[in-house]
Amino acid sequence: MRVLGVNAIFHDPSAAVIVDGEIVAAAEEERFSRRKHGKRPVPFAAWELPELSMRWCLDRAGVRPEDLDAVAYSFDPALARPANDMGLSDPWDHLRLTYAEHAPKFLATALPGLDPDRVRFVPHHVAHAASAGLATPHRRCAVLVLDGRGERASHLAGRYVDGTLQILANQDLPHSLGLVYESLTEHLGFLRSSDEYKVMALASYGKPKFLEELRELIRADGSGGFVAQAPDWSRWAPARVDDGSWGGPHADLAGPFDLPLSRRAAQRTPRPLPCLPRVQLVEILCTEASELKMKTPVLAVVVAGLSASVMMGQLHNPNKQGNMAGHHIFGVKNVEEAKGFWRALGGQDVEWGVLKMVKVPGALLYINPLRAGATGGGTEGSSVDYLGFKVKDLKAALARIEPLGYKPMPGAKSNQAFVLGPDAVKVHLTEDAKLASAIEADEVHIVAPKGAKEWYEKYFGLDIGGARLTFTESKEAMAPTRGRALGTLGIEVRDLKATVAALKDSGATGITDVRDGGKNFPDPFAVAVFTDPWGTNIELSQGLTNVK
Repeated sequence: MRVLGVNAIFHDPSAAVIVDGEIVAAAEEERFSRRKHGKRPVPFAAWELPELSMRWCLDRAGVRPEDLDAVAYSFDPALARPANDMGLSDPWDHLRLTYAEHAPKFLATALPGLDPDRVRFVPHHVAHAASAGLATPHRRCAVLVLDGRGERASHLAGRYVDGTLQILANQDLPHSLGLVYESLTEHLGFLRSSDEYKVMALASYGKPKFLEELRELIRADGSGGFVAQAPDWSRWAPARVDDGSWGGPHADLAGPFDLPLSRRAAQRTPRPLPCLPRVQLVEILCTEASELKMKTPVLAVVVAGLSASVMMGQLHNPNKQGNMAGHHIFGVKNVEEAKGFWRALGGQDVEWGVLKMVKVPGALLYINPLRAGATGGGTEGSSVDYLGFKVKDLKAALARIEPLGYKPMPGAKSNQAFVLGPDAVKVHLTEDAKLASAIEADEVHIVAPKGAKEWYEKYFGLDIGGARLTFTESKEAMAPTRGRALGTLGIEVRDLKATVAALKDSGATGITDVRDGGKNFPDPFAVAVFTDPWGTNIELSQGLTNVK
């Protein structure tokens, strides 16, 4: 497996090449361009790629662009929201998102031979967390990302267990410790998002006179997040001109921001820590049990400057049309029994607003009692023949569901098997030993007459993350899914209103208006329902990426 990693959206553009899980080359663009931080982190520069470092890394690794299996781009535009909606004052932020959406084509132009379809968007601070959590030799560790901004958040707290990241908390913008620090940097006469290390140096000349006042304005909220918006710094000291002088009220204002971090690090680390300027600090607390008990604190350094964090949702990255698997809706005779099946395979319960679901990486399973008047029945004979999932260990997965009464269907192989799950929903399990989790959503297999595949490719794409669409052509239309155990497939889309509008003349029927979830959900959420021309009921959603 040959993967090129690219960091480019904000500042300090850089590249790395990983071959079969081993880092074989990594470099920052500034080492070749001799331009400090590579570029300024402004929307107008978001298109700039680390072309020199990418080419050097590929050459060092002996890998050609056409040989790459994947390119990981450390920003996912599908997770972003308009700057105004996030409380940010940046009238040109939409340029950044546009450039990010077109990054696959920019990369293919910079690296002739690269297939743009191999580019995958990685949530910005999931990438930050991975650079520390996946580099540690320990099976279990805690990761803390404190940055300025990513797609829509500024903080990520989580833990890695056997290479799988579980998100525990995050903080939505505009609250951001990193942006507060950038604002202070600018007020103290330095270049923001560049000269923060000078604020650290200035702090050593002052005393934390304003610490208690700042603690009232910048504080934890008790639920894993915090309140942090830049105050009017002039209430403590006027704007500074960088004239080479040090000390005075400006040094006193810088002091409180370095004192808490240095004290915390000293308390939790058994040896003195060096002062590390211009880096983002990710503290890793290695553990020896399922509880996160501190064993050997390690201070990992992610060279990314003061930017931001984002929560990693359970869903996969969207395809180039902006679509991914959403929440598949089941109607079953025994809800708890059905949930037990998916839990045994590795699913986890999640409650989001009024929805109580089972989550697996790549999809959400919304399991309800069979509605009155519904016929029920499994997937056999319907337009959706089966759901496909990857499992890390097929033998172990089958062993976990066997006590529940589920066995593989005839024809099972050592690396794949069909199982009739609850209410005769057919499930295809395929072993992938490299999987980071026990299970991952992979496929939806549709049986329909000629033209169905082309229809889905036109309106949604076939490579939907977590719901890779595969087809068997039938002579006649199969039974519709409505009223069956697997009654509705879920597709999460980037722009719900635009998708619904595009379907108006597609041959789809029963298209509903967009319905807003309102106060029933903690984040913006909306849905619309339709039936494809061959009887498959689909619920489109926008907002499920917020489910943690």
